[in-house]
Amino acid sequence: MGMVAFLGRYLFSHYLYGGLRVAAGVLGTTLLAFALFGPDVALAVSTGALCVSFADVPEPLGRKWRGLVAALVLGVLGTLALGQSRASDWGPWLVMPAIGFGAGMLVAYGRSAMPLSFVLLFTATMALGTPMAAVQPFAYAALFAAGGLVYLAYALPLARYHAFRTRQQALAECLYELACYLEIKAGFYEPGVDLDRQYGALVRQQAALAERQQAARDLVFERLDSAADATLACTLLASLEVYEEILSSHTDYALLRRVYADSEALAFLRDLILKGAREVEGIAARLMRDREPRPRVSFKAELFALEHELGRLRAAVASPEAAQAYAALVGARDKVGQAVARIAELHAVARTPVPPQGVLGGADLTPFVGRPSYAPRLLLEQLTPASPVLRYALRLALALGAGLALTAVLPYAAHGYWIVLTIAVVLRPNFSLTRQRLKDRLAGNLVGCVLAAAILQTEPPPLAVLALIFVANTVAHACVSLRYRYTAIAACVLVLLQIHLLHPGGFAIAERLLDTLVGVAIAYGFSYVLPSWERTGIRRQALALLDAAAAFAREALAAAPQDLEYRLARKRLHEAVAGLSGAFGRMLAEPAAQHRAVAALERFIALSYLLSAQLVAVRRLLLRRGGEIDAATTARLLHETDAAVQGALRRASLEFARPIAETPPPEDTAAAPEPADAAGWSVERLLERRLALIRDNARELQAIAPALAG
Repeated sequence: MGMVAFLGRYLFSHYLYGGLRVAAGVLGTTLLAFALFGPDVALAVSTGALCVSFADVPEPLGRKWRGLVAALVLGVLGTLALGQSRASDWGPWLVMPAIGFGAGMLVAYGRSAMPLSFVLLFTATMALGTPMAAVQPFAYAALFAAGGLVYLAYALPLARYHAFRTRQQALAECLYELACYLEIKAGFYEPGVDLDRQYGALVRQQAALAERQQAARDLVFERLDSAADATLACTLLASLEVYEEILSSHTDYALLRRVYADSEALAFLRDLILKGAREVEGIAARLMRDREPRPRVSFKAELFALEHELGRLRAAVASPEAAQAYAALVGARDKVGQAVARIAELHAVARTPVPPQGVLGGADLTPFVGRPSYAPRLLLEQLTPASPVLRYALRLALALGAGLALTAVLPYAAHGYWIVLTIAVVLRPNFSLTRQRLKDRLAGNLVGCVLAAAILQTEPPPLAVLALIFVANTVAHACVSLRYRYTAIAACVLVLLQIHLLHPGGFAIAERLLDTLVGVAIAYGFSYVLPSWERTGIRRQALALLDAAAAFAREALAAAPQDLEYRLARKRLHEAVAGLSGAFGRMLAEPAAQHRAVAALERFIALSYLLSAQLVAVRRLLLRRGGEIDAATTARLLHETDAAVQGALRRASLEFARPIAETPPPEDTAAAPEPADAAGWSVERLLERRLALIRDNARELQAIAPALAG
């Protein structure tokens, strides 16, 4: 993606829109309090608004109001607890670690609870750094609550007003990731590309795409009250069809490259997919700008050239391998052709109003929407020594306690809250993210302090400072999930300018940077305390992936599959592949001593992805040409393959319980003789070959499982 396209993507995205909305709400609340009550009250009120705004993220409206209210309640409790503890010198040393432990335990509720965890930490940290001489803890907490309530009164109606636009932007984000996925897919038809490396890039992008797809489902499928809502839902479903079509083409690359490396056929396939990627990106750009998508390209030239090349190559088929390769090439042509046809249809779908009951035949879409649970039992289940959540909570509590203790002995007027805030920001539940946050926080605070010092050196008027605070708040919120380093820079400038505005006076840049170094050092040191390395969860995630693969195979190989169950099973398998891929990437960022079965795990993930592609390919083949095969024969072949796949995956799951020194090779599959003429490849023969590859794939997963056991 070029720089212009990149800027176009984010300038109109819900990230920037959300940043502007949050910045306006926080700044407006601050100015109102400042005008009515002065700087001390404004500091407490603005802190309340700022903390609640951390939970103002793109979510379904039903979840958003609960998240904002929860942020307000947690913020008030954290502020009050820390404020009350400051009545004694040792009080914060007890309360801050306890708050850290509670914030760490909130991680048990998953990604949706991460903003709430940070709200609790941030509010307590701000209370730690706020002078309490003029404001009593209960009064300060009341002002904090007032700021949060004002922000709530501002944010909730605005979120409802912009609900459709937010859903539209989330769908556009999903389409942008699909375009990136297509670009990587096109690379498989480059003869010089390393296939293993390309597989790794594709699986990583598939993980990012799965995350965006789920975010879009949550927002788009939440409610279908109008034809416009239904149109967005149909567009998302159509994009999933594009994804499935292109996924089904993920087969036979090695064979095609071996036989047709010098042919233009592969280049034409590559060009078709790249042009499709550009077209999907164009649809995303139009939706992101709230404009009606219009076709921009035609695929006729590449399709015509590909047909001409296929005719030339058919005449050269003279061996069984050549016949097999030609059949694979024709299959690739069909799948890629179907994919670009689906892309062409996206335009019509995206601008054609449909009634809500017309989406997926009126099927209930709520099973596709994430439903985070906040049941207390989820916390109780984490109260075991091996729980990564409990270990993180204890690690965070100990680090915060150590940070507070160190502020008492530093040989300068330390800003204890700055050290504690750095620890809270840097120390994450896993080592790889902690290390990345460490780098971002160091660089962000260095640049942020220098920028703030340079700004204040010019002695800007208050209005200019307010404008800069608005910009910094916008960037901090907009980039938090995209480029955290920019958020760190903006947040540093924001806090320092806000402190200057409310309490004019210089600040010691050297001390701020030293506080940052101290906080980072403590966070990094405690990342080795009660660690929870990714390798310890690999077995559990691999088992979950095998279960999801078995469920998807059961649906994909059913003689009469149910569309809704098939889609749900496909979604769960892709999420399982993405989850294991993410854990694998995080493991590689950990110390080398904590790596485990790297080659086997990489192969296991690639095989799982390939199995899903093979299963989808069977499904698409039967949808297009299933009528050319006898129904009884099809049912028998599917049943036999499903039984073989279920058995292999079940045995693979059992292998995790018994480590084996040597992994037996997969059994040879007795393949039928290959016809010498490509014309001999009937639909039944194509189906038999695809099913044989699926059985081989499942057996290889079974064979590699012992390497991941233990």
